[in-house]
Amino acid sequence: MTAGGDGLKAQNQLTIANGTVTVSESSEGLDGRHIAISGGTVSVTASDGGR
Repeated sequence: MTAGGDGLKAQNQLTIANGTVTVSESSEGLDGRHIAISGGTVSVTASDGGR
């Protein structure tokens, strides 16, 4: 996916359990209070992911 702002955003829990997730351009990439990745392939390009 390509997003001008947030890539994948959750208010509380963002869970990726399997599959392939590609965020090719965004400012935030993955955003959530708790992020859990338990399988699959995740590739993120973000310009402001360090906050």
